Amino acid sequence: QFDRFFVARSVFLPPGASTVVLRAVAAPSEGPMNLQLLSVELAHGSTLQSIADEKELLRADPSWLRQADYGMFIHWNSFSLPLHGAAVPYQTAVASFDVDAFADMARDSGAEFVVFTTTWAGYYFPAPISAIEAVLPGRTSARDLVAELITSLEARGLRLLLYYHYGKDDH
Repeated sequence: QFDRFFVARSVFLPPGASTVVLRAVAAPSEGPMNLQLLSVELAHGSTLQSIADEKELLRADPSWLRQADYGMFIHWNSFSLPLHGAAVPYQTAVASFDVDAFADMARDSGAEFVVFTTTWAGYYFPAPISAIEAVLPGRTSARDLVAELITSLEARGLRLLLYYHYGKDDH
């Protein structure tokens, strides 16, 4: 979870490099101090309304999910094993994943949607995501399994949701 905090007044930064210092001014009323800064977003004041408008345009409508009768959660990751035989390297598992058979199985089960784990455990991602590859070389795949799943499931009338574990577990 995260919270977005807006500065109550304008902050004027001179042209060029600047140093911004952030401090927690009060400890929580219960439990230990647990803060993690993931990003700082700086925007010109005149852009705030356009950012708010864009946010509303991008907001998803989850009403279909409330109306769905049944969906399935598939926990498939770098520790998943084939139905038969020994474990295979993640890249091999991604390359040999039978998308159409999977989509047929999901449709035949009566599911209206699939939640598919994209990252967990060793933090491998089944698609060529350059941002992940830059931080964790060798953890993505050449095949875009996510795009293929979307296409195959949509062709059968199912939606795909992705479970994305944002933490790297092998530290």
